[in-house]
Amino acid sequence: MLRLLAVVVAVAVTGCVKPEQQAFVAACPGAFRELPASLEGTVVSCTCPLGVGSGPVWGSSPYTEDSMVCRAAVHAGAIDPAKGGVVKVTGARGCSRYTGSTRAEVQTSKWGAFPKSFVFPGHGEQSCLAPVVDQCPATYAELGEPGDVFRCTCTDDDVLEGGSVWGNGIYTRDSSLCRAAVHAGAIPVAGGKVVVRPAPGCPKYVGSTKNGISTSRWGAYAGSFYFEDRGHGECAVVPADACPDTFLAIPSSESVTKLSCTCAGDEGGAVWGSGTYTRDSSICAAALHAGAISTAGGKVTVHAAVACDAYEGSVKNGVTTGSWGPCRPGSFVFDGAREPCAR
Repeated sequence: MLRLLAVVVAVAVTGCVKPEQQAFVAACPGAFRELPASLEGTVVSCTCPLGVGSGPVWGSSPYTEDSMVCRAAVHAGAIDPAKGGVVKVTGARGCSRYTGSTRAEVQTSKWGAFPKSFVFPGHGEQSCLAPVVDQCPATYAELGEPGDVFRCTCTDDDVLEGGSVWGNGIYTRDSSLCRAAVHAGAIPVAGGKVVVRPAPGCPKYVGSTKNGISTSRWGAYAGSFYFEDRGHGECAVVPADACPDTFLAIPSSESVTKLSCTCAGDEGGAVWGSGTYTRDSSICAAALHAGAISTAGGKVTVHAAVACDAYEGSVKNGVTTGSWGPCRPGSFVFDGAREPCAR
């Protein structure tokens, strides 16, 4: 139980003002929400120990009510971590969003809407960030059916928070909208306004790395989107003899002994083995690893091979493969490869 003494302090200023309710607590709680409900609306003075403390903090003043008080106090500059001491803290209304930052060796995280906050009077911002009226959703799919065009704003937090992206110029509708915008060159990593247009689904999406954002490939998807002035919403051209994702994806793969197909050269995907690969490995990524193609792509000939007791991973031609144990479905190799399972 926190020990406290509540007093009323009259503020000595000209005019008629409300008295300021204050309370004194021996030691600060872990999170601000641990203070008694009876102290809501008061300025609480409490003591923090030496050091920056530990535990999560969300926001950069105001802070979410479940953030650690003393760690937030160091971040806000309300206390010197080398000395510790008394801090003044009070509750505040909830905000629609909180930004993260690093100050005084304390890193805080961002968060969305939260019902209540707290601040340190005289230290840091005392009010919520202005809401972004036209802020972009996390993915295009969240827009529902916006029509032919949709305009919104990406913040730097939207870009930095992560999220997967599939495609290159045209993206699957469940991709991170703002990270796709950076990849497409529609905005910088600092964010900005984007104009987004819907597009039909594609039979295949290719991945690539642009502007510091890496996207992944994908197969058929029901709907797409693209950015105005950054393409025409056209699906990637897929050769008629394009390689399937994996050997197991070949129709009736258990009876196939040889397949010739074409890789674009920018396919990703997981690969296990070196020279001899598990049948659930990406064929084209394995081809690049094996030196059967360059990043410009090309034709490859894949041969079915027996299962191995073990597969060793390695790094070759910019592709990192993993190690694995026995693979019951079997293996595959490329023309000119060493004997299957050879060491």
